[in-house]
Amino acid sequence: GKSYIEGLSGLWCTSLGFNNERLVNAATKALKSLPFYHGFGAKSHPPGIELAEKLIQISPVKMSKVFFANSGSEANDTAVKILWMLNARKGNHFKRKIITRVNAYHGVTLGASSMTGKNYIKEFGLPFNEFIHADCPHYWKFGNNNESEENFTKRMAINLEKIILKEDPETIAGFFAEPVMGAGGVIPPSKGYFDSIQP
Repeated sequence: GKSYIEGLSGLWCTSLGFNNERLVNAATKALKSLPFYHGFGAKSHPPGIELAEKLIQISPVKMSKVFFANSGSEANDTAVKILWMLNARKGNHFKRKIITRVNAYHGVTLGASSMTGKNYIKEFGLPFNEFIHADCPHYWKFGNNNESEENFTKRMAINLEKIILKEDPETIAGFFAEPVMGAGGVIPPSKGYFDSIQP
């Protein structure tokens, strides 16, 4: 007889609520027209095309393509594989290292788990060698005494640059960072963080 608030929304997948009539009707309509069709090998279907066009239209950055994946883990693994493939095709076979951040969460596959900067991945023998973790930009927790938020952000950028130089910039394929570190504690980056790490 108790009521509970689903604060995590089923890990953010049910934010529109349970038994939402509008969603039930939309799913029923979709199942009646095309229960399932893949998007593999240059194939598609009308709802996928419409969604891709809408995402391109509302995207905050200019883009011309959308690549759908089944999960965040798969999306992150695919992004890494695309970086590795592009670099290999350009003859940059050593440009494979991926930088993420301590306390970040990127998924459960082996690649995405290697990107994840949580302590428990050591139990799986991860991260793989090509995955490196930079500092967590959590000012409240990791800021030094009397260090302003702006100076903390500068320190994060300097430390990231040190990692890149230590590893050799010619071996770095990419840097992955959530806009807000969700599983890390819903941590927004320190002030100016993403401005300070622009190339």
